Amino acid sequence: STDPVILLNSPVNNSVIKAGTFIDFDVVDDNIDIVNYSVNGGANQTLAPPYDIDTTGWIDGLYTIEVHAIDDASNTVVEIYEFTIDSTTPTITLISPANNSVILPGTILDFDVTDPYLNEVNYSINYGANASFSAPYDIDTTGWGDGLYVIEVHANDTVDNNVSRSYNFIIDSTNPVITLNSPANNSIIYAGANIDLEVIDDNID
Repeated sequence: STDPVILLNSPVNNSVIKAGTFIDFDVVDDNIDIVNYSVNGGANQTLAPPYDIDTTGWIDGLYTIEVHAIDDASNTVVEIYEFTIDSTTPTITLISPANNSVILPGTILDFDVTDPYLNEVNYSINYGANASFSAPYDIDTTGWGDGLYVIEVHANDTVDNNVSRSYNFIIDSTNPVITLNSPANNSIIYAGANIDLEVIDDNID
């Protein structure tokens, strides 16, 4: 006269999981006869020991799983569970300035990081230690010396979909140098004489 017992071992009901995760159940009854399940109201499928459902190939979205268990005396139990499949990595976008730009110190490096289940975002400068990164995802370059800077931004979500993006910027706070080689400034020259100038800057525009 006792109904079967359906137990969800893992993952937790209503959790977000990756495609390919096994949904692990136990069905307890001394006289179990039939165990089956349906997905999103579809046709019943046999669920045999060890009572695992393989989510390989499932696309991202919400899934409702109904598990039915019937014993030899026709005692029946139905349990309903929901899981969200998420196999999409977070999106990292550089808003401004453009990648590989030459910029003045003090320029704000503006990024955007999006994911419906975003967990952690951090960044590193020139392959150094990671620093925590939070909205609005801006890096202030005030006080940075001249040179090349490699910025790596890393993000993951609650099911550990990971993404990293690398960007390059050149800080340049040095004015170009203009040199008059010949003739001397304020000199008197004949028409057709060449005025020889030199302009030095690593990032001349």
